[in-house]
Parts: sequence; structure tokens; C-alpha cells
Amino acid sequence: MNCPECKDAFTLTWARYFRSPLGRMACPSCGARLVLKHRWFYWPAMALSGILLCFPLSVLAYRLTGSMFVTMAAAATGWMISGLPADMYLEQHFAILKPLGNKTAPANTAPTEPKAAAETDSEPEEEQA
Repeated sequence: MNCPECKDAFTLTWARYFRSPLGRMACPSCGARLVLKHRWFYWPAMALSGILLCFPLSVLAYRLTGSMFVTMAAAATGWMISGLPADMYLEQHFAILKPLGNKTAPANTAPTEPKAAAETDSEPEEEQA
């Protein structure tokens, strides 16, 4: 992954991956706040990787036990085994890092006052001495 601010390359480690569950992280070099943007094939690839192990394990658990609780636990286990590594791989190799934009106005700028309606509609008045 390359930081768009300082152009430094860094890897997405498991610790960094789990600290940023929403895809927001800081650059280890410059400390810039970054957000991950996924490419168009991310969600289809995640669905496929989840189905690879979730579906067979959940079907097997249901046929062996008949319990929905065990079936859901098996599906969650399958997703942890196949989905998490696939998600980390896709984010490491194909995600786009962008700087996290501030949504608030800077604190050092003063708010602008709107002009009065009388000043904008009428002609300029002569100055009185």
C-alpha cells in the first residue's frame, strides 16, 4: 500500500487490519488519516470467498445435527477461515488509499456575514458629510 500524502510504501499487517475495521487507518510514516476505497470487484470476490467454505460447512453441520445454532456457528467459522484472509488480501493488493477529508470548516476562518437585502436591491446612496 502506498500513502498518497508521503508516497511511502507500507504493508497491511494483521494488527493494522484488525485496528481498522471500517477501513480507516493512519500512515505509519507521516501519520496521515487514510481511508480505503474498494474497486468494483471487491464485493463479488468477497461473496465468492465466503461461499467457498461457509456454505459447505453450514450444510454439513445442519445434516449432522439439525440445529440452526450449530449451522450458524459453522457458517461463521467458515467465514472466519475463508473470508477474513480473502478480505485482507483484497485490501492489501487492490484497495485504493485516499486521504480522509475533514467535513468541518477550519477553525481559523471567520464566518462570512450575508449582505443586507437593502444594500443589494437599491442603488448606492450618496455619502453625507
